[in-house]
Amino acid sequence: MNNTETQSTQTIPGHLVTVTAYSRDRAIVPDAVTSYEWIDFVEDLVDEGHVRVHDKTSEEVGLFAFHKLKPGTTRSKENVEEITGWALDLDAATEEEIDATRARLNADGLAWVLYSTH
Repeated sequence: MNNTETQSTQTIPGHLVTVTAYSRDRAIVPDAVTSYEWIDFVEDLVDEGHVRVHDKTSEEVGLFAFHKLKPGTTRSKENVEEITGWALDLDAATEEEIDATRARLNADGLAWVLYSTH
């Protein structure tokens, strides 16, 4: 996979995903929480990308997750109110493993997007 490849399948009209963003990987308070229709999230990711602000070895690496926290709470699994999507980190995956993952997602009829941050 090259750094600019982005793909998606299975548009789900009306399906909302909540994207909770953190400026640092150890942050417990989100910097932003945004709800998107799936197709709008994919289009924004294609148009704007998800660019890491700092080097991956830094302690200041931002991240996002597809969850919504209970009001007034901080990041922990006990405080997750809703999960609206699933993200896989395939940094160590081979091309064959990535292809197998794509095939499985398609076989299961799931919507997906694949992109690289580096």
